[in-house]
Amino acid sequence: MAKKNRPGNTTTAPNTNSKALLEKQLPTWKASFENASKVFRDSGREFALTPDEATLKNIIAHVHGDDTQAVSSWIQKFADVCKELEKYQSSLNAEYSARWEICNQKGQELEQKETDIQLREDALSEQENTLDEKENELEKRQGEQASLENQLLTQQRDLKD
Repeated sequence: MAKKNRPGNTTTAPNTNSKALLEKQLPTWKASFENASKVFRDSGREFALTPDEATLKNIIAHVHGDDTQAVSSWIQKFADVCKELEKYQSSLNAEYSARWEICNQKGQELEQKETDIQLREDALSEQENTLDEKENELEKRQGEQASLENQLLTQQRDLKD
């Protein structure tokens, strides 16, 4: 025979069981907040929501009836999102590290090329200065030769006369 629900004989077992389910999820919920906080801290931002277990129990105490299932589902979804967020951040960090290494290597190669170019420019500049000095020396000697040739011609004319 089925028991009749009498006004004085209300049961609180389903509500207690639901709350017990939520309380079992406290470590998951707390870990999710910690994961989210870690992700935000690692990215240089502060995540101000880091409740302790007593605060979370207080929140659960205010959940009633059908809301317990909704909150339980929300806690699980929140935990899943936080796990995915941590995985996403980890993959971004790995990609960032790989790209940074490539960029760093290319930067070093570029600096080496710039150093090589500067050395070549310096060598060319030195060669240009050497050539300028030789050209000036040549012009000076050509001037001296022309002067000596003039003197020679003058002396030859003087001898003929």
